[in-house]
Amino acid sequence: MLKRVRVENGIAYLDLKDMRQILSAATSSCGSAAFYSQVEHTLRQFPAIKKVLYAIEGDPRVFYDWMNEACGPDNQDCDPFPFSKR
Repeated sequence: MLKRVRVENGIAYLDLKDMRQILSAATSSCGSAAFYSQVEHTLRQFPAIKKVLYAIEGDPRVFYDWMNEACGPDNQDCDPFPFSKR
């Protein structure tokens, strides 16, 4: 499911493969809480990581739309640029 992860300025940019068909239950309230909890618990064990932002195939808007979340300051307004940086 993981395409790549990049850490910059305390933020982990997690770019995922399109797994929406496989993890369809992840968008329920319990499913999204479990998904976020597992991923963020794993990544935040590293002191350099303070926040995690997500994208599907490099597009954060696709991820946050899938999770039924609006783009805003908490997710950098779904800016795809950080996911395209190498």
